[in-house]
Amino acid sequence: METISRYFKQVFFAIGELRGEMIRRPSGQTPPKMRGSPRWYPYFKDCIGAI
Repeated sequence: METISRYFKQVFFAIGELRGEMIRRPSGQTPPKMRGSPRWYPYFKDCIGAI
């Protein structure tokens, strides 16, 4: 378990270092592909974003 924990922390640290390049704030707008789809829009119409 100690090995898994050590590598898990290293991966989280690496993701934290790259957060400015890899993670962006949601735009607040529903993408056109979702908005125009009757299959997905009812479920995602009020969603801002998700990780």
